[in-house]
Amino acid sequence: MFGKQLVKMMAARLPYLFVVSLANHGILPRHGLNIPMADLIVAFNTSINLGPEATQQVGDEALSACDGTTFNLDDRHKHGTPEHDASLSRWDTYFGDNHSLSATI
Repeated sequence: MFGKQLVKMMAARLPYLFVVSLANHGILPRHGLNIPMADLIVAFNTSINLGPEATQQVGDEALSACDGTTFNLDDRHKHGTPEHDASLSRWDTYFGDNHSLSATI
């Protein structure tokens, strides 16, 4: 059922490595698009035994970046949304591209 597979170039991704890992392993949809809260709850519960209430708190933030019912893994790249500021390999949105790997960091 699960297992790492190559992801198509058009798949959405974001700098939250744990959530990306869930998509890479098929626990969340591999394409990373239009993920509903129900899928996120199942994925977090399956992978790290996180309860629905805690997942809802995390998921509400993700849903706030899009239409409120689903989110895409690249929605976090939108300006003005909370972002992951502790990356050891990517720039902060303030400096431009927070998606691409940076060899200078």
